[in-house]
Amino acid sequence: HILSGTVSTVCQDPFCMHETMTCPFAISDSQLAAIGNVLYYAKEQDGISSIYSYNGEDMKTERVYTGKGSIYGIYTYQYDLYFSDSEQIDLEQSHRVFYRLDTETMEKTMIMETDGNMQIYEIKNRQIIWRKGRDSYFVSDLNGEDLRTYSKKDRVYGKYSYREEFNGTQPTSFEN
Repeated sequence: HILSGTVSTVCQDPFCMHETMTCPFAISDSQLAAIGNVLYYAKEQDGISSIYSYNGEDMKTERVYTGKGSIYGIYTYQYDLYFSDSEQIDLEQSHRVFYRLDTETMEKTMIMETDGNMQIYEIKNRQIIWRKGRDSYFVSDLNGEDLRTYSKKDRVYGKYSYREEFNGTQPTSFEN
């Protein structure tokens, strides 16, 4: 901003304070994710939640998803964007749908539908680690299938997860 001396690498208006809804990057309570030169972010405007892409090369912004409720969590894995769209059913109950958006083809796939208490915790090694509530964890493939209990002590590699445990003071050896 030219008056305050701050620098913004995304908004082209040198007089913009990035605080009003007219600025596409007034995203204070939003999630951000980047794939290559493209920045993806969620923004709510006029009661409608959407995910936008901003291409750093051509400096164009595009709406890539319009939500039915509130968008929570934007995660990336390779060229895919993962996010959830949550609708509040009543004061105590919500409904959450998780999607994968292929950013190369812009094809959206629903991967899981749950109550509002489930969320993506992390994506790594071709697995999604889910958290339900405060202390329950699960792991699935990238399609949200093959859901099984997961401990933070587990190590995830491809289709398998294992836990490193030691019995007493003697090291354990593994042989084929």
